[in-house]
Amino acid sequence: MAAVIKDPEEKVKLEIADFPLFPRLAILDPETTRTLPAKVAAATGMDAMTHAIEGYVSVDWSPHQDARSLHALRMIRDNLERAVQRGEEDEEARGNMLIAANLAITIALGSVHAMSHPAGARFGVPHGVANAIHLPHVIRHNAAGSDDIADRYRDIGEIFDVAEPEIGDALAVYLTGLIESLGLPTRLSQVGVPEEGIPALVEGAMGDGTTLLNPREMEEDDYAELYRAAL
Repeated sequence: MAAVIKDPEEKVKLEIADFPLFPRLAILDPETTRTLPAKVAAATGMDAMTHAIEGYVSVDWSPHQDARSLHALRMIRDNLERAVQRGEEDEEARGNMLIAANLAITIALGSVHAMSHPAGARFGVPHGVANAIHLPHVIRHNAAGSDDIADRYRDIGEIFDVAEPEIGDALAVYLTGLIESLGLPTRLSQVGVPEEGIPALVEGAMGDGTTLLNPREMEEDDYAELYRAAL
């Protein structure tokens, strides 16, 4: 039920959510992604993973979304690298990634998306790439917020065979390695974001609606620290 509109003149991304936006039909045909370039497959796959993770830890979680998010993550675990590395040859992996992305779709997101929207609007960072860069840092920050939040991330860690006491750091390290293996950048500086752009990014993240759904309450200083860590 959501759409994102980019206004290049104002350098903002606007989120619109309303029931008439629900599609009547979604066609998940792997033939449509047969010629998708590897880097685009990697970036959009990481966007699907971000949706699944944020949907699971969001303050707006639900049992139904839990089920969709966790199963989406299992499918992404088993198919993302195949879909990126084998491309046209692996129709099964591409089809499974379409299903995983469909399962993961939710507007119950969080600070990864709040940080990525202004990065895309102001500096043209592709959405999936921005999510991949921000995701490990937000996980570290959120998991340190409370035992309950950390426990949600432990559920996710089990899917990827990551089971360390400091789950935020362990899961972030695992995901950074995965992102690198997919050939995606892991730093904002690699995609043209300057340090002097951080104040504007912080303003955009604080004004983004997804901030309200993050499991840990966010302040301007939190976003500034996260952007500096990601730089």
